[in-house]
Amino acid sequence: MKLKLLSNLNERIHQDNPDDPSNPEVSVQGVGVWSLEQVVRNVTNKIADLNDHVVKAKTKEDWSRVQWMIEHAAMGALIQAIIDTKDELEERAGTKDEMSDVPVKARGI
Repeated sequence: MKLKLLSNLNERIHQDNPDDPSNPEVSVQGVGVWSLEQVVRNVTNKIADLNDHVVKAKTKEDWSRVQWMIEHAAMGALIQAIIDTKDELEERAGTKDEMSDVPVKARGI
């Protein structure tokens, strides 16, 4: 396994995928290196699982389980990796919108 030294610590793309440039290998802080599609699928599954628990939650223990899932799911790191990777891909393609870093509410959308 080759290790890649990051020239920029904010860089998320670990390795390009020559077969699918929109699905590079992504470095997720504290988690590892996955394809972008795997990261998106992981977040989607975690949110679906969390939703199932929230819908069924009735007791204090149920809500404690929901809290534990939120705190231990590495969701922040996973979602930040998706955002950063998409940002890098936009920059490479020259399609980054000036407003892309402005929250949707602030853009009036």
